[in-house]
Amino acid sequence: MRTRRYVRLGWCAGIAAVAALGGTSRSVAQTSATASVEPEGARVGEAFSIHVVVSRGAPGETRFPALIELPDALEQRGAVQIASSDGDRSWRAEYPVVAWRADTVSVPPIEVGLDADGARAVAVEVPAFAIASVLPADSAELALRDPKPFLRASGFPWWVLLLGLSAAAIAWWLRRGRPEPMPAPVPLGPGGRALREFERLRSSWLTGDVSAARFYDDYEATLRAYARSTRGWSASRSLSALGDNDVSLLRALTRSVLARFARVRPGADGPIASLDAGERFVRSELPPEPDADDEVADS
Repeated sequence: MRTRRYVRLGWCAGIAAVAALGGTSRSVAQTSATASVEPEGARVGEAFSIHVVVSRGAPGETRFPALIELPDALEQRGAVQIASSDGDRSWRAEYPVVAWRADTVSVPPIEVGLDADGARAVAVEVPAFAIASVLPADSAELALRDPKPFLRASGFPWWVLLLGLSAAAIAWWLRRGRPEPMPAPVPLGPGGRALREFERLRSSWLTGDVSAARFYDDYEATLRAYARSTRGWSASRSLSALGDNDVSLLRALTRSVLARFARVRPGADGPIASLDAGERFVRSELPPEPDADDEVADS
């Protein structure tokens, strides 16, 4: 009896195993997988996607690889996007890809697992597809346009710019040979004219270009002209007409009168001393020059 019982249990186990294998075979047989490239007509440098769709006869888990094997002309540029529908009977995976070379490429089959441990899998064939170039084909006939003149290359009035540059060049050329205008001379007052005349007499006496008589004639004329401008003193009046406030002028003129009766030779110190006396007199009446520190403070 026991032997018959064990035989029956063995037959039951065998029948269950065969039924399980049959169900699995039917599930695998009812599984379909396809792959496609979207959008069609991908070009170099443009992103496109490889789509893998798996339809199962019974609900179940489907495992897609994170990275797929690609030829050198292609590169996967992101993570795979997986979605399921119809109660886990339909699965869809999207692989973002970009192409770097124009060519007809073939992607190796993609292994998709049909269970959690990957014991059962299906190889999905990806159809070969072409990558178009962004450059025109070598056989394409390109229509060449007629060249445009330089001055008509754009709407900018180049002739106005050229005319302005020519005018500027001509003005620079004419100005280059023209001397810079000299500043207008500042008119000298009576004191400035007298000091300038004393400087001329000093140089002429030291170089021997003037005689003693001519020296003192010019020296006295300079002092009389200064007195006429500053005091209204006429040259026809005598020295006695000068007041007590003109002691320095009187002393300078007296040196001229006394020199007329003395023998003065070129190179002697007498005329130089007379010039020093005359210059001291004129400078004593000039207004004081402003100090540099005072000018800075005023500004």
